[in-house]
Amino acid sequence: MRLRNVTGSREMIADSRFVVHEPFAHKGKWNGGFGNDRPVRLR
Repeated sequence: MRLRNVTGSREMIADSRFVVHEPFAHKGKWNGGFGNDRPVRLR
C-alpha cells in the first residue's frame, strides 16, 4: 500500500483534541490529562 500525503493533514493533527502533543508532560498522570478516572488503554 502506498502512503499518500494528504493536504492539510498536519494542521488537522495539530488542532485535534484527540492528539497528545506533549506525552512526557503527562507521564504517570494520564487520568488527569483526560479529566476522568477511567483506565487508559493503548492498542
